[in-house]
Amino acid sequence: MNKHTKGPWFTEVCGEQIDVWTRDGVVATLNNAKKVKTKANACLIVAAPELLIAAELADTLCKLIARWVDAECDDAFRIMDDIVALAEFESQPEKAILKARGAITPSLAQGA
Repeated sequence: MNKHTKGPWFTEVCGEQIDVWTRDGVVATLNNAKKVKTKANACLIVAAPELLIAAELADTLCKLIARWVDAECDDAFRIMDDIVALAEFESQPEKAILKARGAITPSLAQGA
């Protein structure tokens, strides 16, 4: 089931609330925009699409590692190459974590 609103998602402070947007419209509205907890929740919500991608990548890596453990020598080298390639060239988990923690705060005006 993949029925969530596709990212990227953005935030916009509107008076006492924070709206979470996509290019299609508002996904969520949080009240009490001045509270630190509300801002942190908005960051986590905005990062949800990227966190899903990061979780799927982690799942792929775990499955590859499980196959590697039981693999014969030649297959083990090939699987390890796949693991290394994913780990070296994939920055999605780090970006998603930074976004969820508020270190990256895209707005609709910035275009993420």
